[in-house]
Amino acid sequence: MTRNEKRTAFLNAAYTITGGEPLISRTQALEAARVAGLPNPAWLTNDPAYRAGRGYYRLPPNETATTVEAPVAPVVAPVTRVTTPAPAAVGSLVDMALSMQAIESGGSAVPSKDPLFVPYGEHDTIVTIIRSGRWAPSYVVGPSGCGKTFSYQQACAELNREYYEVQITAETTEDDLLGGFRLVAGETKFVYGPVALAMLRGGFLVLDEIDQATSKVMCLQQVLNGKPVFLKKINQWVKPATGFNVGATANTKGNGDETGRFVGANPLNVAFRDRLSGMTFIADYPAAVTERKILDKAMKAVGLSDEEFGKRLVEWAGVIRKTNREGGLEETITTRRLVQIAQNLAILGSRVKAVELGTNIYDEVTREAMLNLYKKVDDEAEPKVTGQENLGKAPTGATAAGTTAAAPSTANPNACPF
Repeated sequence: MTRNEKRTAFLNAAYTITGGEPLISRTQALEAARVAGLPNPAWLTNDPAYRAGRGYYRLPPNETATTVEAPVAPVVAPVTRVTTPAPAAVGSLVDMALSMQAIESGGSAVPSKDPLFVPYGEHDTIVTIIRSGRWAPSYVVGPSGCGKTFSYQQACAELNREYYEVQITAETTEDDLLGGFRLVAGETKFVYGPVALAMLRGGFLVLDEIDQATSKVMCLQQVLNGKPVFLKKINQWVKPATGFNVGATANTKGNGDETGRFVGANPLNVAFRDRLSGMTFIADYPAAVTERKILDKAMKAVGLSDEEFGKRLVEWAGVIRKTNREGGLEETITTRRLVQIAQNLAILGSRVKAVELGTNIYDEVTREAMLNLYKKVDDEAEPKVTGQENLGKAPTGATAAGTTAAAPSTANPNACPF
């Protein structure tokens, strides 16, 4: 077997193991050599030109490798692949290690369980969908601060699933979502975006605030169909691995916002929304008993134990939300704001002060209405000053003319009464 034949045999095995990706780890390279019946590929591992990072190497293009099957021994996660053209040039090679570093810079792609999380609403259904491993995109619509994104995240933490979240804005582009070229240590490399990474690794992708999007996200049409997407910048197909799924959150149903409360909310392309909304959940603030559990946990997390304060806050928020729904107030109180107010008590030491600072963001009329309502709900919020119980009251026995009728003196019946 000639040198070229040996190299071709090795590359065929290597691209099969990596699923068509040009990035290969040292362990995978040794496995590819074993599969091809060849010695260790020193020509690859000892040549700095092929080095892509610690323990990783860039495979040269293999003109004969145009179709790849599922990986034999992947390093990170089981991934099903599709026909993948070999990269055209070294400059367009993908740095998978760099892509994962960007995702994992704050920790593992699998989120941690939050001790403050209390499941409610459709959380169990979301867990069921993710656990099934079947393609079922979902859409959660609800008011601000009610835990829409938090529920997705904690469902993945519960199931030990990789979680990829994208904050959608009017400026979000295909490059942000699918990936693009980045300058790394003086070298141009293609770095997968969160959407492509979630597809390759079979993770769960959350498109947060999807109603903020513009037509720039139409590159996700095929992704939302559960189909492969073509990365034209590197001439590569990315097929979703088993378990890949998508969830989206928004304050509106994708028809725009006429109230003006959710600035930037856009009407979504109907075809785009239709692909996403096969399972649509309507979220709302938790029931009072659940919200009290949330506040109790939040206060204990900062070393505070005041169940009475949590109870009063939930009663207060309930009245405000009812008034808001009936048109009596333009603003409402979110669960997120209640948590902030409850935890601020540990710093401020005053219930009224915590509520006051938590409502100062609203206009003067709304703020005063909310604060006065809280003082009525919590009659112990402000300490009473002893000795002033009769302040402002007329003296005992006051007459209609405003004078005080004192009891006649037995010693001197004609004595002046004042």
